[in-house]
Amino acid sequence: MEPITALMIGSSVAKGASGIFGSIAGHNDAVAQARARNQAMMDEYEQRLKIRDKKYKDVQQIYATKLGQYDREMTAADRAAARAYGIEQYNQSQRLKQAAFQGLRLDRALAQAGGAAAAAGKSGRSAQRLDQSVESAFIRNQNMIAQNLLTAEETRSFRELGIQDRLQSQRNRAYSQVAIAPTKPLPLLEPTQLSGPSTTGRNLGILNAGLGMVQGIAGAFAPASGDTGGGDTGLDYDNVPAPLTSGMNFFD
Repeated sequence: MEPITALMIGSSVAKGASGIFGSIAGHNDAVAQARARNQAMMDEYEQRLKIRDKKYKDVQQIYATKLGQYDREMTAADRAAARAYGIEQYNQSQRLKQAAFQGLRLDRALAQAGGAAAAAGKSGRSAQRLDQSVESAFIRNQNMIAQNLLTAEETRSFRELGIQDRLQSQRNRAYSQVAIAPTKPLPLLEPTQLSGPSTTGRNLGILNAGLGMVQGIAGAFAPASGDTGGGDTGLDYDNVPAPLTSGMNFFD
């Protein structure tokens, strides 16, 4: 074998090997890049999940605190309303006692007036006029006591309505702080994973590099100009396969 032929063969083998290794390395590098991008997207997705869950837990904690405050405010409002109602009932009972006492005084005064008239020896029209005067005063005083009780009862009813309104207002104001409970956030969509490069491209690159190497080796044994018979090498230089450019002619 001539030195020039050996050199051409070595060059063709080196180029073919470089092409094969380059195809493999390029494919592996593209696969590594796709994996790195997918991992970065998954890391970001998991971080967003952690942030979302942390925010939801914080909102739940704040809401639980508001619920506790709501219960305390309602307990205090109920106690205040109960005290106010109790005061009104106590005042009403005192007014009734006072009215009963005044009624006893009127009865006693009426009896004393009748006794005084009898002791004075009054009779006839004079005694009748005295009885009518005493009875009229008694009735006026009774009506006054009854009117005072009625007025006091109406006033008490209005005050109790005010107590009820204030209690309801406090309930509404406190409930507005807890009326809307926090809702669980919607799930986050997982990122779409990027697909890595197909092995078809890698295999095609390897095949083309191999075909190029075969062509180079065949070219090293090519006869001199004008001699197309192939010499004694046994190689058919007119039927060397052309490099593939797609995955289709591989099967032709």
